[in-house]
Amino acid sequence: MPDDSYRHLVIERELRRNDRRTRKINIPHPDRGDLRAHGQRLFGSLDRTIQLARQQVAAAPGSFVLKLNYTGNLDFAHLQKHGIEFVSQEGRQMCVVFGSEQGLAIFADHLQRLGLEDADLTYKQILEALDGIDNWSAEDRKSWAVQHIGFPNTETFKLDVELWPVKVVHHPDRI
Repeated sequence: MPDDSYRHLVIERELRRNDRRTRKINIPHPDRGDLRAHGQRLFGSLDRTIQLARQQVAAAPGSFVLKLNYTGNLDFAHLQKHGIEFVSQEGRQMCVVFGSEQGLAIFADHLQRLGLEDADLTYKQILEALDGIDNWSAEDRKSWAVQHIGFPNTETFKLDVELWPVKVVHHPDRI
């Protein structure tokens, strides 16, 4: 049986005020002006890069290692939405990516559609941030010591090698 002795008291619930403490960062996007022209310029660069990459010795046929130059911040986690896979960041304005024939076809298609009004591209800001596309050449693969000092003049020597993982952890290609 409820106690009626306090019926005259009205208790209203206090609205909770707990503002989220998020950092509001306004990441500036590079002003590319004509996105259509920017996409076409990048597409031409990608096409030349692929032609040169096909002439180089590759670890696996149909797989390419490219370097992307960019301005500002690049969302590495979502590069795969454009058909390429993030490998490594080199410096502050360049990253290394893998691309298969199929992935590069997707990448090329997205570059061609950049700036079109009817193009429904997700993560378009990634393409907008790109300044250029180039090959990851044999010269890029050399360490500072090998570039400046060269290999030792001995029959045997130790060499430090950086291996880049391809695919996700338990993918059959990686195992």
